[in-house]
Amino acid sequence: MTDLKKNDLVLIEGKVTKYCAKDEHNKWSLQRVQMELAAISLLHSNNYQHGPASNAHDIMGLHI
Repeated sequence: MTDLKKNDLVLIEGKVTKYCAKDEHNKWSLQRVQMELAAISLLHSNNYQHGPASNAHDIMGLHI
């Protein structure tokens, strides 16, 4: 097992299922999506140390 770092290249394997569900009026009008995660594989580890200017493209509140 390894820790992922910012800008690592990973492969995510999973299964996405889309299905319909009944609403409160018993009609098949609701659409749902479900994702099952199978594996995460590290393809390339980025060892570059980023400076303070790299934060311009960060996603606020994302913690890895």
